[in-house]
Amino acid sequence: MWEVGECGPWRLIRHHLPCRGIAYAYRYFDLDRVAFDELPYVAVLGLVLGKLGTARHTASELDTLVNGKLGNLSFFAEIYEDEADPSALAPKFVVSSSALTENVRELAELPREIMLETDFSDTGKIKDVLQQRRIGMEQGFANAGHASAMAHLASYYLPAGVVREQLGGVGFYRFLKQLLASFDERADDVSAIAYNAAGITQLPGVQVMGGMALVAPMGTLSLDTDNGKQETTTKPAVWAAPHAYASWQLNDSLWLGLGVFSRFGLGNSYDQNWTGRYNLYSVNLQTVSAVPTLAWKINDMFSVSAGLEIMNVNLTTEQKAPGFNLKGTTPVPGMDHDAEVQASGWGVGGHFGLHARLNDQWSVGLAYKTQVTVNAYGEGKFERNSTLPKVSLEDCNLHGTVQLPDSLALGVAYKPLDNLSFEVGAVWTRWSTYNSLNIYMDNGNQSLSHKHWKDGWNFNASVEYKPLDWWSLRAGFWYETPVINEDHSDFMVPSNGRTALTLGTGVEWNDFTIDFAYCHMWINPTSYDETDAKGIRDSVALTGLTGGHSKDTVANIYMLSFGYKF
Repeated sequence: MWEVGECGPWRLIRHHLPCRGIAYAYRYFDLDRVAFDELPYVAVLGLVLGKLGTARHTASELDTLVNGKLGNLSFFAEIYEDEADPSALAPKFVVSSSALTENVRELAELPREIMLETDFSDTGKIKDVLQQRRIGMEQGFANAGHASAMAHLASYYLPAGVVREQLGGVGFYRFLKQLLASFDERADDVSAIAYNAAGITQLPGVQVMGGMALVAPMGTLSLDTDNGKQETTTKPAVWAAPHAYASWQLNDSLWLGLGVFSRFGLGNSYDQNWTGRYNLYSVNLQTVSAVPTLAWKINDMFSVSAGLEIMNVNLTTEQKAPGFNLKGTTPVPGMDHDAEVQASGWGVGGHFGLHARLNDQWSVGLAYKTQVTVNAYGEGKFERNSTLPKVSLEDCNLHGTVQLPDSLALGVAYKPLDNLSFEVGAVWTRWSTYNSLNIYMDNGNQSLSHKHWKDGWNFNASVEYKPLDWWSLRAGFWYETPVINEDHSDFMVPSNGRTALTLGTGVEWNDFTIDFAYCHMWINPTSYDETDAKGIRDSVALTGLTGGHSKDTVANIYMLSFGYKF
């Protein structure tokens, strides 16, 4: 026996049946307004409801309440057919629940709380639930593949079969695999802040990453002198470049990001008495950029980002200056003076990004970084060995300005398989803004160094393969065009174009990630046969140096990063 009544805006059907002290409640929600290609999301909703926390209870607390107060609580989609007209379907989302009659209050309140107050921000838990469902379906295919085949076959001639395929058959399994494959899409990871921060809109929740890169350069300078070839190899050295990134999803559309990393760096040192000491015998350039970023997901296809780059630059150079003494009244060569420059400064620039997810396989990224002008101030220190009274080599304050270049990057990603993806890209850098590195000293001396570099291109390609859900393998290659003007080449940057091969691997364990990468860089030689840089060919009377070139210059980079997803 049953009766129909009203409960607010809802129609209520009450069945009067002996149930031995157990109350049953079913809620039905019409799916007529859900588009056909969105039906799999209804099934996903049914999978995650009850597995997540709500505004009032954590997932663990909710699980305890449901198990303690209810006999059953499930969420699923069902198709009701009209026997007279098989094409007349009534798809419903069903909330099924039962409890002892003394818990009828919880029978009403707990399902309502889950339906209206579930917190969907725990994307890690959602992914776990979906992975469990995928594994369960795969086991079902192996154990009872004939049943799945029959259901799939029914979708070719029964309207209800078509809908059931979308909600729980082979069609849903394919949807589920694709959804999991793109769940943490190759945004890469939170380090996208350094390259194209628009990519962080693919990262759910709060994610952090930190690590260190160790850079070990090495090369030889083969110099032509009046006494023949002289070769000098750089001193062994390892330079550290730490990095840290964080992203925070504010809501469905906005993300905050922060990156701290180094964009430019340089380090070389030679013996203090080597042939090219009047140009340079040591240099250390370090930059650290902090980039707070806001990213906006416009829609499912387009995301944009804007960030403020705050850059700190520290530069230390050491070189020798010819020393002279008086022999009677005649100046004669003496011990070299030692000159050290230490300077630091700040600059501000901007980062802008665009990310377009064209479909499940193709995506495109575009990023622009503005110029950064750094005004540096510091101190010049001199060890004066000359007895000539007119030689002014007193310690003093100094200043200078350097214009670091802007750049434009384009990248295209292609993902033909769930566990395989490729990327190609190009970066144009306006190095032509780097015209000089001039240092002005308060004692009236100055160091003028012309550069007049050329704009450069970097062309790159990479591949990532995941043999297992938790293990990634990566490889990449890039080529950078020459940018140095050899009419002004010096020993500070003994390179002119680079080629690199990279290898890497990554491991995921629950919410933790560990990534290791190795890069071997081949650096093209630079010629000094025509240079007008101070302390090279113009010091021929003292050193016999007439030209030469760099050779066998390489760099090995080792990077280790740790990440965590909250």
